[in-house]
Amino acid sequence: MVERHHKEYGLNRCLRALGVAKSTWYQRQRRPRVSGSGHSPEDEDLKEKVSQIIKEHPAYGYRRIQVELRVRYGLRVNHKRLRRLLKKWDLALKRQVVRSRPSAVRRILKEGRGNLNLLRGRKLEPFEALCTDFTKVRYAQGTRKAQLMAMVDPASGWVGAWAVGESANRQLALRCWDKAKDNLARLGRSVRGLLVHHDQDTVYVSYRWLRQLLIEDEVVVSYCERA
Repeated sequence: MVERHHKEYGLNRCLRALGVAKSTWYQRQRRPRVSGSGHSPEDEDLKEKVSQIIKEHPAYGYRRIQVELRVRYGLRVNHKRLRRLLKKWDLALKRQVVRSRPSAVRRILKEGRGNLNLLRGRKLEPFEALCTDFTKVRYAQGTRKAQLMAMVDPASGWVGAWAVGESANRQLALRCWDKAKDNLARLGRSVRGLLVHHDQDTVYVSYRWLRQLLIEDEVVVSYCERA
C-alpha cells in the first residue's frame, strides 16, 4: 500500500497511517526483488549450484557445500543463510549415501598393520627421511583458518618445504612435495630411496599421492600407526 500511495500522499503520512517505521520501509526496499516463484534470482542461481554439488557429492553437509561454493564458484555464503536455504529447498533432509568399499590402499594398510611405520627403532641420518602432516593455522584474530603442510627432516630439523592452502587436499600436498624435490635438488640430493613418513590421512592414502611418490619419484612411504 505504501508503494502504491506514497507519491500521492507522501511517504511519512502513509507510514504513520499504517504504523510502519521508516527504518523498516528502507530496509524492505533494500531487499532483492523476487520473481513470481517467490525466490530472488540470486537464490535461484545459488540453488542450481548447490543442487549440482549435492548431485556430485550426496554426503556433503552444509559446511562442505559452503567450501565447495567458495572454491568452485567464488561464492562466499554465510553458513546460517545456507542452512536456512537448504531447509527451505528440502535439501537438508538426510540423504541416503551408499557406503563404498575400502580402497585397495586401505585394504593393504589393514593387512600390513604392525609393519607400516618404517621409522620406528631406526637411527636416521640427515636427508634420509622427511616427515609431514597437515596443521590448522588460524589468522585474522582467530576468525579464519588455513592448512599448512610442512616436510621436515627428523634427523637434522631441516624444513625441506612448506605450503599453505584453504584446505588439506592433494593439490596442497603435491605442491609441497614439488617444493621439497626442488630444494633437495639444489643441495645435490636425489629423492630416490628417500623415506616419506606421515599419518593415514585420506590425502596420504590416495592413488594420486602414492603414484607420484612410489612410482614416479621412487621414494619409500611410511605410515604412523596408532598404539
